[in-house]
Amino acid sequence: MGILLLAGAAALLTWLLAFLMLLAFSPSPHPLPSVQASSKKRKNVLLVVAHPDDESMFFAPTLLSLASLGCYHVRVLCLSNGNAEGLGAIREQEMLSACCFLKVPTENVDILDDPALQDGQGVIWSASLISEVLERTLTNHNIDTIITFDSYGVSGHPNHTAVHRGVCDFLLDCAKSYKQKDLCVEAWKLESVSIIKKYSGPIYGLWSMWTYRTTSQSHQFFNRAPRHTIQAMQRHATQWLWYRRLFVVFSHYSYMNTLHRFST
Repeated sequence: MGILLLAGAAALLTWLLAFLMLLAFSPSPHPLPSVQASSKKRKNVLLVVAHPDDESMFFAPTLLSLASLGCYHVRVLCLSNGNAEGLGAIREQEMLSACCFLKVPTENVDILDDPALQDGQGVIWSASLISEVLERTLTNHNIDTIITFDSYGVSGHPNHTAVHRGVCDFLLDCAKSYKQKDLCVEAWKLESVSIIKKYSGPIYGLWSMWTYRTTSQSHQFFNRAPRHTIQAMQRHATQWLWYRRLFVVFSHYSYMNTLHRFST
């Protein structure tokens, strides 16, 4: 019993030390490699997620970093309103509030309520339909860059993985049909990690900060004020349950995001 208490105390001390060091030494955000330092034109970025609260639980470091850089015009596209429990209308308003807190104006947030794209573990989303939605959105808003989930979607949720497949379909269609046109965009995906890394919070963030090197194919954003993730999630009052409270404290997605460029 004494050994377990000592181990627990050591783990807690390590976590707190990593948290303080990450706050003290987190690097300032840098633009994605495609943005030239001398460029005065703001890039139009679209974050594509599956449900209200995805933007806060998983992408807060990215959204806060993009806003602070000043060279991006950010939009968010949520492919469902999270109506699995009949709370879709409420969750829409919660997401608008959270996005506003994360420096994305409410007029830049689109939340769909398509019968074919409903929230649910057992609901199959069509990649081709998502691709069509993306084509309309990118055309209407002159999007330069897409950010979304990778093939595992952080948690393996089928709606998350469907978003990834839809973006892949869109990029393939784009490469075939619009090879020489402005509709071709670059796309980045959020890295899914093992469960140990996922819940090591600032420890993994600190280790990654010291060992990771940004390249043209990968990029990291750090959250220099992790409390903002908690404050954003608190705006999702219907989802602010005990296990999500633990998630935003211990998940490394509250502290940093690693993005990798899509290849088609």
